[in-house]
Amino acid sequence: MASLETEEEGRLLGIGLEDPNDLSHARFASTVSNVRRFWLAMPNSVQRLALLSLGSLCMAALAAACYGAAGRGRWPASSLSLGDGVLLASKTCSWRHHSGHLIPGFNMDLYKHETPTSCMQRCEANHRCKAVEYAVEGKNAGWDEGNVFKPGFCFLQSTAEGMRDYSRITGYKNVDLYVKESCRPENEASEDRRTTSSSSTSSSSRLPIERTSTTPRPSTPTTTPCAPHKILDAPSVFCFSVMTPGPEVALVQSQLAKRASIFSCNDFAVISVANMSLGKDSCGKDVWTWYNPSLRSVPMGTLDFSHGVTTNSWLNTGTFINAWDMLMKSPNIWHHAWILKADPDAVLLADRVRQHMAPHSGPSYVLNCNFEGQMKIFGAVEVFSVPAISAYKQRPWLCKNLPWHGWGEDMYMQKCMEALGIPSVVDLNLVGDARCQYRPCQDGGVAAFHPFKDVGGYWNCWGMAVGR
Repeated sequence: MASLETEEEGRLLGIGLEDPNDLSHARFASTVSNVRRFWLAMPNSVQRLALLSLGSLCMAALAAACYGAAGRGRWPASSLSLGDGVLLASKTCSWRHHSGHLIPGFNMDLYKHETPTSCMQRCEANHRCKAVEYAVEGKNAGWDEGNVFKPGFCFLQSTAEGMRDYSRITGYKNVDLYVKESCRPENEASEDRRTTSSSSTSSSSRLPIERTSTTPRPSTPTTTPCAPHKILDAPSVFCFSVMTPGPEVALVQSQLAKRASIFSCNDFAVISVANMSLGKDSCGKDVWTWYNPSLRSVPMGTLDFSHGVTTNSWLNTGTFINAWDMLMKSPNIWHHAWILKADPDAVLLADRVRQHMAPHSGPSYVLNCNFEGQMKIFGAVEVFSVPAISAYKQRPWLCKNLPWHGWGEDMYMQKCMEALGIPSVVDLNLVGDARCQYRPCQDGGVAAFHPFKDVGGYWNCWGMAVGR
């Protein structure tokens, strides 16, 4: 039943209410009726003047929209909902929009908190960029429980080849792909930028798809923040080390200072039980360890292939299982072609690793040690394709339920790959170590040399390897 206040208002409106939900309809009807009476009471001349004014306003709004689309390179926001393959244009480049499409791998760089406009502008400023993947704002997109594509994430891509349609998979419909079709000559583009910057129109209006925001834009020019130097060489390799407190810290810090070892890969991580800064990046900001307090601080031991364990540190296997779990939860690894684990005392040359891995693709891992005629993973440097680690992430129980207690971590990963049905690649020139196959540091065909545990010996080998 309606309340007393509702019934009273209903009587004032001249109706009887059985349901209080009818009140909003009654209010609307009453308002329309009052407006109609007011309009009919107006003189005819005033009515005509009001209609002419309203028509003029509508025509002015339509003209402004057309001018914005044709003269300024802007497109209506509805262009985004026209389906796959919509062609967009800016003053510098033309773009083809594909909703729900992704490019496997070939990631150049990741920017966060971008708009579609600023994402494409970053690509236009880099001649190597051919496409961008953009996570639609306001929605949680991507795989790995939303870890990879967060709203506003912008991935610059060096190619548009290998495009896949994931629009039918939950989440992927919220990821847009914009492929750079063609760009004007550099001198015209530069002239456009000068003209745009001198006008009162913001440079961000050159692109068609800026979304409405309630955040006011700054009225004064802002300085572009420093972005740390990124290595873009292909195939892309993500490298990591597990660092224990002690002598390894000074070794890793010296590698960062010289941008060597894992720090010469496309991206890197140092996982440690120690939460600490390792040094500065190219922008002068601290580079921190990936802190994992669950890791054990167990010293590295001597490999005993006859039992598949390190004689004094087989408990490291659990440490590395935790490290892999940490990596697989991160969005940082999935846009690379290969994932490489290196011991801190391995003299790693990332450019040679890329040469070794360039001929290979698809799910695979590297057997890099010939021990008494048996091909094995040697833990100083381990290389896995991203699809191989993705298979591990999808079915971790196949590996963790193995009787791994008593195995070395390298044997665990080899048995894991075998259980998952991942094919192997044999490369006996990946690592030089006397326990598998000795190689001098001057050998130009070897990608890593091991072990060099003190800083002086490490850099002496590195200098011989690179000819310094």
